[in-house]
Amino acid sequence: MKLRAFVFDAEPTVRLYLAESLRRRGYEVFAFPHGYNCSVCEGTACADVIIADAILSEGSGIDFLQRQKIVGCRNQHLAVMAGSWSPEERRKAHELGCQTFTKPFAHTELDEWLTEMEKTLGSERSLGNSYLEKTPFLADEPMASDDEDEN
Repeated sequence: MKLRAFVFDAEPTVRLYLAESLRRRGYEVFAFPHGYNCSVCEGTACADVIIADAILSEGSGIDFLQRQKIVGCRNQHLAVMAGSWSPEERRKAHELGCQTFTKPFAHTELDEWLTEMEKTLGSERSLGNSYLEKTPFLADEPMASDDEDEN
């Protein structure tokens, strides 16, 4: 089973860059400008990793992830990105079990976290699809790579 990531960021350039970086790493990626109406997959996680910006087009990324946990989201590998962190925001993110990144961050920083996270995934894991079936908005399309243009 392919690794799956959800990316939530209001800024299209950042969202698409992260999505493309994850795709090149072998992930199936779904990228969105906001997290509202994110349903909870019944009995399982919907993704191996969720990366959210601290500021989404519809509110705070930390609040979004907190609401998801309250309603039963089972995703274990969460990350939040921000241009700057208040002590309260960072504390709240860490209490949720989120990895925090301060923008701009080095691509290697994200890769190191993903490598460690991937070591914890069991080969028998299953991912739910109800979020993908129920979402009222579409994920961004993959960006074309130079390799595809040459074919």
